[in-house]
Amino acid sequence: MGGKATLLVVEDEVFTRKMMGLHLEKAGYRVRAVGNGREALDALEEQGVDMVLADVFMPEMDGPALLEAIRQTWSEQDLPVLMLTSVDDRDKIVEFFTAGANDCITKHKDPAVLLIKIKQHLELSSLRRYAQKAPTEREPEFREPNDGLWKWNLADGKIFFSPRWKGILGFQADELPDHLDTWFSRIHPADFERVSRALRAHQQQQSPHYEADYRVRLKGGNYHWVHDFGIAVFDRKEGRATHMVGAMSWILPRKEWERERKVIANELRVIRGLVHEITPHAHLDPDLHKAVEALGEHFDLLTSKMETLISDDD
Repeated sequence: MGGKATLLVVEDEVFTRKMMGLHLEKAGYRVRAVGNGREALDALEEQGVDMVLADVFMPEMDGPALLEAIRQTWSEQDLPVLMLTSVDDRDKIVEFFTAGANDCITKHKDPAVLLIKIKQHLELSSLRRYAQKAPTEREPEFREPNDGLWKWNLADGKIFFSPRWKGILGFQADELPDHLDTWFSRIHPADFERVSRALRAHQQQQSPHYEADYRVRLKGGNYHWVHDFGIAVFDRKEGRATHMVGAMSWILPRKEWERERKVIANELRVIRGLVHEITPHAHLDPDLHKAVEALGEHFDLLTSKMETLISDDD
């Protein structure tokens, strides 16, 4: 998105509200924080807000009542609302989605998940606005430098790939034709059916958006991982998808990070098991005692490396 997005945080607990605000501001967002639903509606009237993050249980006007009031004026496409729940209550979550929530997030889970969800829904809003424009118009300014957009007319099969999309594959803008085969023929054979299922599911309104991680063939012939997601524009009368617009991003470093984290996590589990077995007998054998100390040092080293990986990802 162009400039900073403005998030409205609706949370009655002062400490939680303050900590969320600091966390979101650190992530680069403008934050307006209020304590209940009535204050939230006043804030929505006073200033432009790009997204609402609403707690469920609040005095005066709780989260569900606020969601209902918001949807009387703003659609899910116009103003995303993320409900912040304290527990994973499946029935309640279904109710929130039915009432018009864009997403539901458990408050006390990894804060990184909240940031990912916020970024994703803001990008979906930008994609919806982009879908209404001509294919050659300037891309929305919410992507990273190496990301690119695509726009697909489902009626006639024509597709437009932005210069940045082609650049991800290693091509200049004039080196690749705007044709479906340009995309589909470059998806790794082992990933193609999964990508196709994800596209069909969204086009048939079985999923809120299209999303897939897959390998794509670059200009040099080698494969690299990308993350692809998008949304469809539906005909209101017939309910069928007429257009899709999406964004492809480079995620090879994330895949490598995930593999390394899994290796370290497995090593940590093995070390814990060894220490658990050896420690009761270490006082009887000096060599066993030294082994426990060595395992402890290696455990500390791996823990430090894991913490570094996590902090680098943030």
